[in-house]
Amino acid sequence: MLTDCPHCYKKMHDEADYCPHCRQYVPNASEMSSSSMDVEGILKYLLIAAAIFFGLGTALDYLSWWSEWEFVPCIAVSLGLAFGVMWILNAPERASARRQAKFDREDAPLRPLRKQHFQHKCNHPMNDPEWDELCEERREKLIAQWKMELEEIERKIDQYPRPSLY
Repeated sequence: MLTDCPHCYKKMHDEADYCPHCRQYVPNASEMSSSSMDVEGILKYLLIAAAIFFGLGTALDYLSWWSEWEFVPCIAVSLGLAFGVMWILNAPERASARRQAKFDREDAPLRPLRKQHFQHKCNHPMNDPEWDELCEERREKLIAQWKMELEEIERKIDQYPRPSLY
């Protein structure tokens, strides 16, 4: 599937790490999605649960009333506590994802205009191969028309409120 590069706004494959046009690094879709728990997160969860399990086991050996039900409740409590610890550790990522989603929603109407602005700058009359052959009067007219169109695009961009990141 194709997507727009956030740097040069040209079409690129959505799983590519680098844009083939501007050679800038672009995080691919698998790096940007944080909704599913990955293998590293599962391993971290299991390590925390095991540490809590052994910690509870050694701490509860000293209690006489726990001796009959030591193993099963200790597993359940350690898994619950590990879930709580992982919830707390992932709070900054969730908050960051919410801020990024809000920024993306607010920035969505500006993206086509920014793309148009970038394309218009790339289409400067001086980039025309026949530029050297044009007379001075024609050059001035083309540049004046190009500047007028650029100012119109910039005016449209300035009409939108800036997205709030924080």
